[in-house]
Amino acid sequence: MKELGSVALIKPYLDLLKIAESIDAIVPMERDRDLAHGQVIETLVANRLDALMPLLHIQEWAEDSGIEETFGIAPDRLNDDRLGRALAAISPHLEDIQNLIALGLIERYSIDPNLVLWDTTSCHFEGDYKDSEFIKLACSRDNKPDKKRQL
Repeated sequence: MKELGSVALIKPYLDLLKIAESIDAIVPMERDRDLAHGQVIETLVANRLDALMPLLHIQEWAEDSGIEETFGIAPDRLNDDRLGRALAAISPHLEDIQNLIALGLIERYSIDPNLVLWDTTSCHFEGDYKDSEFIKLACSRDNKPDKKRQL
């Protein structure tokens, strides 16, 4: 018997958010033989909530955490190349995906949009990002002007 751990608790919340469905509505797959981008990103979100690690090790995590039993996805299908392709596919559509998920929740649960707070948490990056179009030195809400930010 395999211990499923927190992934079994995370999956129902991901289903409520309709993350996979939202991604697949905006970024459909070009071929049917592969996992849908939504499935891949949903498992990546579960990983971020359960045991943050480099993409290179997600497949091992999936083997140990019960992804096949909970998500119905064989761990060997979650290699770093497949994760990278899914991230690249959704990258140009992040705002649309976030909006679809948020609007879906607002409608589904009759939430007054005036009560919704869109958190713009500040975070900084360490390392060399000389050629990055998006990561630059910038003012921040946490008063660390010497740190790089995503713009």
